[in-house]
Amino acid sequence: MPLIQDFRKIDKSKLMTKQRTIQFIACFLLVVYNLIGSLALRNGSRDYF
Repeated sequence: MPLIQDFRKIDKSKLMTKQRTIQFIACFLLVVYNLIGSLALRNGSRDYF
């Protein structure tokens, strides 16, 4: 029985870290997209969109 409880704890922590990494990647992509968008607007070309 203790083994099952430990497995559940590990699974829960893994899910949490996975969610965090997904959120981090999403934020990173958003920042990159905004940077590219601002650069494109500065250059006056709309090829990126």
